[in-house]
Amino acid sequence: MLIVPHNRAMKLGAFVGWGIVIYAVTRLAWEGLVLYGFSPHFKFIVLAVVCLVAGRALRFSSWKDIAPYAVSWAAISMVLDVVYVVPFFGWSPYADAGFWFAYALIAFLPLFAPQTRRVRDEMPQVT
Repeated sequence: MLIVPHNRAMKLGAFVGWGIVIYAVTRLAWEGLVLYGFSPHFKFIVLAVVCLVAGRALRFSSWKDIAPYAVSWAAISMVLDVVYVVPFFGWSPYADAGFWFAYALIAFLPLFAPQTRRVRDEMPQVT
């Protein structure tokens, strides 16, 4: 387990697993959207939803606890793009700002996951 000052220990499964899930789901959805001719804006909506779901799955209440995970997820996406995209298309996709924008979304959108939770009103205790 990785030790981080503001949270006791990071879960390796969430650290790596959600990075792979984010990459796989968004890549699959993006290919399907391109195949059926949908607007490129839908690709980023899919990415946003998957990133927020991953951030919520951590069940942290602070963006500070989510940040190390989100940065690792963006790094995992970069590595997987090098493995799966570069052999077929070369390095030219990296000249597109959309590639870098997607990495930024992966790193920052999960940080907003705590704000997507409902705050439960605490019931006063009757004594």
